[in-house]
Amino acid sequence: MRPIFSAALLIACADPELSGSADLDSLERAGLPAPPVAPAAAWSALGTVDASFGESVALAGDVNGDGYDDVLVGAPGHSNGELEEGGAFLYLGSPTGLQLVPAWTAESNQAGARFGASVASAGDVNGDGYDDVVIGAPAYSGTLARQGLATLYLGGAAGLSPTATWSTEGQWASSSLGTSVASAGDVNSDGYDDVIVGAPGVEGSTPTGVIILGTGQVRLFLGSASGLSAAPDWQDDEFFSLFGTTVACAGDVNGDGFDDVAVSDVSFSGFIEVFHGGPSGLTTVSWVYGLNPDQSEAHFGSALASAGDVNGDGYDDLIVGGEGTRHDKGRVQLFLGSPTGFGQSEDWAQEATQNAARYGSSVAPAGDVNGDGFDDVLIGARTFDRGQVDEGAVLLYLGSPGGLAQVAVWGAEGDQRDAFLGTATAAGDVDGDGQVDVLVGAPGFDVGGVDHGGVFSFVVTNAPDTDGDGLYDMVDRCVDAADPSNLDTDHDGLGNACDSPSLEVVGTVSRGLPATLVAAGVAPGESVRFHAGVGLPAPGPCPALLGGLCLDVGPQSVQIGSAVADDQGVATLIAMVPAAVQVGGTYTVQAAIPRGPGG
Repeated sequence: MRPIFSAALLIACADPELSGSADLDSLERAGLPAPPVAPAAAWSALGTVDASFGESVALAGDVNGDGYDDVLVGAPGHSNGELEEGGAFLYLGSPTGLQLVPAWTAESNQAGARFGASVASAGDVNGDGYDDVVIGAPAYSGTLARQGLATLYLGGAAGLSPTATWSTEGQWASSSLGTSVASAGDVNSDGYDDVIVGAPGVEGSTPTGVIILGTGQVRLFLGSASGLSAAPDWQDDEFFSLFGTTVACAGDVNGDGFDDVAVSDVSFSGFIEVFHGGPSGLTTVSWVYGLNPDQSEAHFGSALASAGDVNGDGYDDLIVGGEGTRHDKGRVQLFLGSPTGFGQSEDWAQEATQNAARYGSSVAPAGDVNGDGFDDVLIGARTFDRGQVDEGAVLLYLGSPGGLAQVAVWGAEGDQRDAFLGTATAAGDVDGDGQVDVLVGAPGFDVGGVDHGGVFSFVVTNAPDTDGDGLYDMVDRCVDAADPSNLDTDHDGLGNACDSPSLEVVGTVSRGLPATLVAAGVAPGESVRFHAGVGLPAPGPCPALLGGLCLDVGPQSVQIGSAVADDQGVATLIAMVPAAVQVGGTYTVQAAIPRGPGG
């Protein structure tokens, strides 16, 4: 324990009056639940001109079996012979991190197909020990215009197969199959991973921009020793909807040993459906959650992912983004798993306060970043502004026994106008060092003033948290005093808890009468201890309550009281000025706040 603040006030006790006042800034918060910082990227990759490189990013798993996680990047605007044919790029992990040059690339060879609009790990669909990937091309035209396409590439000792080993096309014109692709986990627990594909079925729009909805469709393909099945093993259609906008493995939300899947429909306000796995595959819909109709265009479900197990209860949880909520501020909700699955109300929610931040444009599991046994999550806000318009941001929230924390402990910004950092995000360990690497897509990132798109990797270390407030030291504005809100009221770069508080006397001071002592700039809720002594400051006692550190109020000082700081960081004590103080003499008052470990 140590008092990192100690302010002394000398009261000259003649009968003349002394007075003072506290001037406090109003508390302000940034546009997101916690202001992110901008650490330097450990690795980056850039796309070609107008490629929208980084519009999709996924952890590919370990496609070559070398023990390092690999990363797959989609660039649906990529052109190489055909305009906007789209491309996908694989970067292998290694002991030194991600390689600078992609080890594998694929293109659609069809103009406007937007191959790579969605990319995902497929898990290991054939049980050969190598992870596989699935890629969507929602604007691909086969026998029907813009029916869409999803393709699978198998992993192996040499990496991904040079050509697709499996594909499926949309059922109707403009069905946009491949808008979303994902591993379904192992829904029937047969030892082979399965794949889910969304075709939200947008038929077009009127001249005024009103979307005409068709039939949204989701298909499940089961894995086997020979790979994915040719025909869907399960399919669900929703009429007049955008069902299949996003698809995700939800993990095992009810603890029955079978993985479950989640599917969104972002039409109107948006809703989510969860389908439980079982011995025969997916069941009928098991859980539905939607927003109130008055929240139209909230785009609830625009981002969807398993959160892992954020509260350590043994059931997987679901994180859902609605980037269009409340004037595109964006909102993210968490639903906790249980023996009966998800409940009918959110278990955690966070909303941006900045208009058009689009908080929740991406969500992803981060694993257990700090090794506390609780999984953590990443949330993107692709049009967040702070210094640059639409630079974007990504934030990390830690899990705990009570669920997700309300304040992010780490973050990064785009630091470039219209970079749209946070459009996509993923996390893994690309160099095998046991620390989490965060991958973030910024499809609007410029090179020389021209859009290329980029992906950036940030290392989130198992960093120390000196004051135990849940914020890593690297983002904690005050590492010596606990303040989970991480506020910096005066914007000096130093958190409120570390600002030098002031100690003043308010009103009239006379011998033998009470005086009002005000300590300002204190962290809300902190206890301030007031000590006083007659005479000039000198080395005083070393109270055990202050960790044995010595005060400056003289050897005869005593504690005259304590007060708890209010929500404005002000602690007030009314204390009696001893009548024994001589005219012209001094009465020294000192305030101390024990902080740090043990405080």
